[in-house]
Amino acid sequence: MNDEMDIGDNWTVRGFEIYSSGPCGADTVSGLIPFESAIASENIDKADRPLNNSAYGGSSWDYWSASCGSPTPCQKRQQWIGFTVATADAVKPKCAKIRQCWGTGCMPKLLIQGNDGSGWTDLTGEFDHAGPKGAYTYVNLDATEGPSYRLLPMNDTLDLGDNWTMRAFEAYSGGPCSASGPTGLISPDLVSGIASGNVEDVAKILNNSAYGGSSWDKWVASCGSPTPCEQRRQWVGFTLAANAPTPKCFKIRQCYSTGCMPHLVLQSTETTQGWTDITDVFEHKGLKGAYAYVDVVPAPPPPPRAPAETTAVPTGWRLLPATDTGNLGDFWTVRTFDIYAGGSCGEGTMIDKIQPSSTFTSDGSDPGAAFDTDVDTYWQGPCMTCTAKGAHVGFLVDSADAKQGKCARVRQCLGTGCVETLLIQQSFDEGNTWVDVKVFTHAGKRLTTYVDLTEEIGSSDTDTAELVVVFTLSGTVSDYGSTQQDAIKQTIASGAGVPVTAVALTIVAASVQVTATITVSAASKASTQTALTTGIMASASTLQTALVAAGVSSTVESAPSFISSASDLSIGAIVGIAIGGVVALVTIVVGVYLILRSRRNPVKKTSSSSSSSSSSSSSSS
Repeated sequence: MNDEMDIGDNWTVRGFEIYSSGPCGADTVSGLIPFESAIASENIDKADRPLNNSAYGGSSWDYWSASCGSPTPCQKRQQWIGFTVATADAVKPKCAKIRQCWGTGCMPKLLIQGNDGSGWTDLTGEFDHAGPKGAYTYVNLDATEGPSYRLLPMNDTLDLGDNWTMRAFEAYSGGPCSASGPTGLISPDLVSGIASGNVEDVAKILNNSAYGGSSWDKWVASCGSPTPCEQRRQWVGFTLAANAPTPKCFKIRQCYSTGCMPHLVLQSTETTQGWTDITDVFEHKGLKGAYAYVDVVPAPPPPPRAPAETTAVPTGWRLLPATDTGNLGDFWTVRTFDIYAGGSCGEGTMIDKIQPSSTFTSDGSDPGAAFDTDVDTYWQGPCMTCTAKGAHVGFLVDSADAKQGKCARVRQCLGTGCVETLLIQQSFDEGNTWVDVKVFTHAGKRLTTYVDLTEEIGSSDTDTAELVVVFTLSGTVSDYGSTQQDAIKQTIASGAGVPVTAVALTIVAASVQVTATITVSAASKASTQTALTTGIMASASTLQTALVAAGVSSTVESAPSFISSASDLSIGAIVGIAIGGVVALVTIVVGVYLILRSRRNPVKKTSSSSSSSSSSSSSSS
């Protein structure tokens, strides 16, 4: 309802789809309702683009936009986009899936209307869009249903000794959430079971034990032994009726001996983000028939952190050869490349795998087999004799799912095609620039390597080396305060592919001579210097262009030159050392409440039977 707000660009819609079944979340909606004709308040020639995206096979680059949003705000309930449905396809709508802008042009407040022939009526109240930059919003349209809840496994490398087994999953509306007894058991009349498989058995555990069921009743997944359950792919849960109370405590019982999942997470569809975690990953210590009690009452928000403490979270990960290789005997082969955010680093002990939103390679090939958890499938790179940092395979992460990585799991070839020394890099800007995280030696053919990511380049377990580059800038030392020095450091770090904390500056008076000392892994020293000398350090003009882009408005008066060490310089008064730090980007979205419509007669455009597709990629550093 914000009709006096500039949203930074014209209102943009990239996806508007209506589904007839399934809990309202990313992997559970189904029954897409096809549109007959696209309708809109304006720009009708482009109104069918969001309706073909994504389930209709359209490109994520297709979109419809209004003629308002910036600088002229949109007026409440005056601009809209929607579609008509043929009589033969008309069914009761259950869930709306909406995607707006990728940066600016997102409307924070929205409304959905429907028309059964008697006029437009509101199907929803005001709801919040899930967020900018391509995030999907899921909106429940079934007035008889409330949110859904589900349990998911988080140990995808562990043989449980039997298939994952659940014997009880009950919801309570009151506390205390402990063995002393939660209160307010939510009636089975207000609960319907859902699951990734064996749905017919879910009712057995919702009635057990407080519902009066037998303790021998159980729901069993199709994974756990000998094939581990894939993290967040198998699940069991329930959907509440609209008049059910909000759960505050869950009572869980798993196996009696084997088949217990050590680590779990709870999700719900309570918000417009669809399925979202409502607990941290938790350990079910109650094995062999014992109960676990999980409290989901929101904790008080932590106090605001000072800007200096803000830590960026990586939105991309990739794997590269760290050094030049000899002939591998086959093309470089990667069977598994996973990053985990929790647990300890080893077989069966890692939890909370970071989920890719898209995957990419240096040669544009499809790397999906490297991320499918099946060691019998693989991706092969473009080289048999690879150069350092010359090829890569990796993935990007939605900002909402991004987490700090603690452990990597890497498996390469079964015979030939293994790279001995590898490098893991991460990106904080969706793949535009990359920084080194860890150089490591692979365990060998047929073996899985577990890489502790908690110690960065420069830690005690990694051999390091220094690159020293010298150049002069125009002006005087007083022109280069901490802000300018930080910008110079960030520019050099991006060019070298290292964390900004790995770059130190000294500035000498009079000549404004800048000495940058870059700490890198010993294995990647040569390749990093090559990247710099062919990149931003190729000449005075290339460095100047990079610095100006970073906000350092000065002239580079001498070409950058590499020296063996900083001690080789005759240094006068050292007047500054830049202070490093990773800066997190915070996007604040404000907006207007508008209408997304699902049926109307005025202006129409018939949908086309053709479709297009697109693929995700990432730029190289």
